[in-house]
Amino acid sequence: MGAGAMLMSSAFAQNKSTEWSLDELAWLEGCWEGPAFDGFAKECWVTGPGGHMTGLLQLEEEGKIVFTEIFHLADFEEGPSLRVKHFNADMTSWEEKDGFHAFKLQRTEPGLGVFSGLTLRLEEDGRQTIELVLTNNEGERWTEAIVYERVSGPAK
Repeated sequence: MGAGAMLMSSAFAQNKSTEWSLDELAWLEGCWEGPAFDGFAKECWVTGPGGHMTGLLQLEEEGKIVFTEIFHLADFEEGPSLRVKHFNADMTSWEEKDGFHAFKLQRTEPGLGVFSGLTLRLEEDGRQTIELVLTNNEGERWTEAIVYERVSGPAK
């Protein structure tokens, strides 16, 4: 099944009082890549002012872009979350014009970010493991594990 047929799942409630530190997620800064879904993903994160992080993911299959994501990690009014917007190869959006998918932050530790439906983990060998809860159009849920290698940026 292609990634375009899947919907990201966000099942847990969150409030503004979540304790978190961008310092504990600063290891994400830089570029990562590795096999994902039925293709190959390239992902880059940059830090911004005020404790924000922004990034881009590109998924390729057979030499063609399948989709891209733009994402932003910040402390929004409803609390800290990772907001993601998806685009097909022709730049049409998966979400409505003003819509996005929000992974609400549950907790951070050094080398770990746990969100609703998403976990980002820095492994001892320097790789990044992503655990993403997905739901297809029939409502079936599963966790997709993706492992990236760092290709540029600071090693934290």
